[in-house]
Amino acid sequence: MIKRNPSLFELVLHSPIIPTIDYRRMLVGTAEKVIVIINWSRWLLLASDALKLYAGNVILLKSFSFSNEHIGKFVHRNAMHFAQSSQWLTSKLNWMECKMGISRDSNEFFRCFIAIASSSVLKMERNMEVYKRFGFTNTELFYVV
Repeated sequence: MIKRNPSLFELVLHSPIIPTIDYRRMLVGTAEKVIVIINWSRWLLLASDALKLYAGNVILLKSFSFSNEHIGKFVHRNAMHFAQSSQWLTSKLNWMECKMGISRDSNEFFRCFIAIASSSVLKMERNMEVYKRFGFTNTELFYVV
């Protein structure tokens, strides 16, 4: 990790770095996964408000019935998206519920969220229109997204 992120030596470890690393370890479960996240997006470690964003987004995702395991997987796969504002995540989650009609209690909610988090709502709507031109119904699109 230090080899890929030499700027870490320039920082004071008792700044937000240690709490941020500890918090990420709690979310994803292992130090190895934390290292992967930092190597993919080292700027998250350096962002002074990253820990606040993470904590707020954990609360938000839990309010949408995400389990700790799902939150950890999301952080591991999408660290950059997890550091977005709560408003950004809320817009994605609300779009899934309101526009797509996917229930928070559905087994597909997490899988769909991963797909939607990686794309803009506009792009998702355009993709849905293409699928509809080929005869897919809204119900079928639920499984395509």
